[in-house]
Amino acid sequence: MVQGLDQQRGQAVQFERLRVLVVDDHPLMREGIVVVIQGAADIIVVGEAGNGQQAIEMFRVHRPDVTLVDLRMPIMNGIDAIKAIAMLEITRMHSAGMCRLNSSGSKPGVNRKAE
Repeated sequence: MVQGLDQQRGQAVQFERLRVLVVDDHPLMREGIVVVIQGAADIIVVGEAGNGQQAIEMFRVHRPDVTLVDLRMPIMNGIDAIKAIAMLEITRMHSAGMCRLNSSGSKPGVNRKAE
């Protein structure tokens, strides 16, 4: 739990931290993302994975609120991992957020999948 301030009411409130799984086959990139996330008081990294298969297993274990997924990875790419995770989510009451990371070529970008 994290304590914050309700801006409208001016009262202290407690809320759950956003739980994030980071998936990237490049350790340096993954570590950099984790460092940035750890700087936010309301977000916690619950796991890291280096390929799509690991991502699915880590997702099953940790059930994060958001999963950041690199699209190009060995063993299983990010697109296939996202599809597999989405199939797991069908059995849940709410779906987790997915964020696809793509830094290939000369145009780095981030695409967000709507819930």
